[in-house]
Amino acid sequence: MMEWETPSFEEVSVAPEVTMYMGTLEP
Repeated sequence: MMEWETPSFEEVSVAPEVTMYMGTLEP
């Protein structure tokens, strides 16, 4: 995945599904 300079921007850019997937990898 692409890493943006601002973490907050990444959270907003990624879709909810991706957020849940990432949350599963890093609880």
